[in-house]
Amino acid sequence: MAPVGSDLISVSRTDIEQTGAATVSDVLATVPQMANFLQSQKPGIPGAEDGTNPPNLRGLNPGATLSLVNGHRMVGAGIEGTTFDPNAIPALALERVEIVPDGASSLYGSDAIAGVVNFITRKDLQGAETSLRYGAADSYHASDLGQAFGTVWSTGSAMLTYEYSQNTDLTGNERPAYYSVDRRPFGGNDLRATNCPLPNVTVPGSSTNYAFPGLAPNTVNYCDSVGPTDLLWANSRNSVFGTVRQQLGGSIELWANVSWSDRNSRGLVASPAEQATIANTNPYFQAVPGTGATSETVTFRADDLVGADYTTDRSDATSGELVTGLDFKLPHDWRATAYGNLGRSDATSHEPQSLNGTALATAAAGTTPGTALDPFGPGTGPAVAAGIDDFDFYNHARQNLYEGVVNADGPLVQLPGGPLKLAVGAEYRKEEFTAEFHEGPIEAPTSSNTAVASRTVSSGYAELFVPIVGKDNALPLVKSLDISASARHDGYSDFGSTNNPKFGLNWTVVDGFTLRGSYGKSFHAPNLSDLHAIDGKFVTVGYPVSLLYLGADPKIPAGYNAYVLAGGNPALQAERARTFSFGVDFQPAALPGLHATATYYNIDYSNIVAVPPLGSSALFTDPAFSRFIYRNPSPALLSSLSAGLPPLLLVPINPALPTTLFDLRRQNLGVEDTDGIDFNINYHWSSAIGEMSTGVAGEWILKYDIQASPTSPASNQFIVSATGGTPKYRARGNLGWSNGPYGATMFINYNGAYNNELSVNSGGISSYTANAYVTADLHLGYSLPDEGWTRGTQLSIDVENLFDAEPPVTPAGPRTDVSVIGREVWLGVRKHF
Repeated sequence: MAPVGSDLISVSRTDIEQTGAATVSDVLATVPQMANFLQSQKPGIPGAEDGTNPPNLRGLNPGATLSLVNGHRMVGAGIEGTTFDPNAIPALALERVEIVPDGASSLYGSDAIAGVVNFITRKDLQGAETSLRYGAADSYHASDLGQAFGTVWSTGSAMLTYEYSQNTDLTGNERPAYYSVDRRPFGGNDLRATNCPLPNVTVPGSSTNYAFPGLAPNTVNYCDSVGPTDLLWANSRNSVFGTVRQQLGGSIELWANVSWSDRNSRGLVASPAEQATIANTNPYFQAVPGTGATSETVTFRADDLVGADYTTDRSDATSGELVTGLDFKLPHDWRATAYGNLGRSDATSHEPQSLNGTALATAAAGTTPGTALDPFGPGTGPAVAAGIDDFDFYNHARQNLYEGVVNADGPLVQLPGGPLKLAVGAEYRKEEFTAEFHEGPIEAPTSSNTAVASRTVSSGYAELFVPIVGKDNALPLVKSLDISASARHDGYSDFGSTNNPKFGLNWTVVDGFTLRGSYGKSFHAPNLSDLHAIDGKFVTVGYPVSLLYLGADPKIPAGYNAYVLAGGNPALQAERARTFSFGVDFQPAALPGLHATATYYNIDYSNIVAVPPLGSSALFTDPAFSRFIYRNPSPALLSSLSAGLPPLLLVPINPALPTTLFDLRRQNLGVEDTDGIDFNINYHWSSAIGEMSTGVAGEWILKYDIQASPTSPASNQFIVSATGGTPKYRARGNLGWSNGPYGATMFINYNGAYNNELSVNSGGISSYTANAYVTADLHLGYSLPDEGWTRGTQLSIDVENLFDAEPPVTPAGPRTDVSVIGREVWLGVRKHF
């Protein structure tokens, strides 16, 4: 049931089976209000490198959406994020997904700014159920196998579900329509690389380029570094979910949920782009005709050093959770629940995206074939190449969750409109985060950093439900009138406390026609990985690179040296939001199969964690950033602010110029203001050819403005967006038919057009429109005769992107808010024993 005043989006078990979804993330991708609507997970989507794709309502950010499993929190996942990985739950274990796209911190605490996504699992499975599916597209395949066992007895039930899923990767070369490097034919930029397998050469004192092997002046080698890399990573996952319930007498029920997941991801990234200066004492030196140069700088791609035109990133993660509790039936129709929650996750990533600079420089200076670098071909000796290739970015993070919750609800007094009800609850939670980062040779990293953090949260909440008008005192045009008021206090051991109220109203004017509205405040606590991040550093940037790195300071026109603080910030405060909505529900008695809803929402989101704009003039002109600039800082200030941060020398200090300290750590800066309309219309009817259903659900965004700071000008995301543009309209329609053992459903997906701007190298700004992207999906199902060995068996065919629609191309490239897979056909069989 939806909270008073709010909308509810529900994805049923039938809906899940008809989507052809292989993972829980795929289930969420069918909801237009989700940022990943109909997208495949790929590098460039937040969390892809960690192998996670957390729910993200309205596209605000994953931290603004609270994820629950059966009403309780789950441990976070990822290297620098603390959001839930939904794919830790087997899709076969899901009964339904309930989404409340409305602020709800008054009941649930942190993260419920855009709303709450509650994954509700199956409980009363009797027997065994097996699901096997295989999907294939051009140069791609995926599969998933699920097995569930369940039993029900007079006083309880139990279920255990296992699921294995995997997919292969997809490179740019396998999907040329989904990426483009030279975008000039479309009015964009030439993004081909000059670090190529066939190198480019310059000589000292000249900017003339010589393309190898001809080495003619003013020639350039260009190449595509995107094609060999992955648009979609390869993934494999094992996941387990179990649940058990047992009555202890007539008024107490003991229950427990346990989950475990193990995921491995692999992605191909571009081979390192390198530059080396070699002298004519290097046996692989190539003399540039007509120059007489005795040294040269070679720009090349390290294919011959790493053995391929790509390197491989790896990401691995495990997570586990145990939640156990007691439900109580109390006198006077009161109920109470007490439970404990223990969760742990580990995430590791290896990113060999660079080379050992020291070993590269040593080899560039080599004078024999056995010691020298060959930047022109495969001549570098195996031992030398292995030493150069011995360089890794290694990240590991562990998160722990400990939680205890007690809540109760029931009637207080009987009012004319119905019983006045109260719900109260208290929670205690401890969160722990540890992480480490290493950069350099695998056995002896040249730099490293660690982060260790924990905090405790003590919370209490209450909600009052007041039925003003009900069945016994109904009035003309007021069949019922209910209001609710809730409030929650959360006390954090690190940044302080926060109080968040919410008010809701439901007014049923006549049977089948209800008006509703809500107003509330919500918050997102700063992530432990933002408060204490492993990317923290104290960077020295001397003049003149400081101007390129940070921009020109109008108050110091002669130039300056810079010290830069980067990374996490223990002084971060909570992100905050004010939300309100109003809507209508229409379910007329004259058309019992019709149900329609429309909801206007408004979110004012502020204090968002962001980084001051590096290299932008706004850093010096926007008064909101002035507090992060310290001109001529004292040694004491430098010492206090840089304490504990690893130093990084980018460019030595120029002693002839003054020095400025920039605090560019994460700060509470950003503002987002958005509103829009959600809609959902469904109609089901019986006909001579069988049961029919049709409907459409979607979102119409009216405004989406982002500010870098409270005093910065608003950026209209419908006109200019750094993320590629924001469509105003997104919708998914369906038409279904079933008759006996047969069933078919067609889905039409609409991702609306958007406008954006692109800075073109040839000069000026190119304004362009990305056309709407429309695809169709088809589900066909057939239940075999319910007798003998075919009893309980269903066959299915699912086709995603039925007509193999390609994404619209723009000067910035093809639309990225799409699935890169193209048409994919799934064959499935499910059997209940």
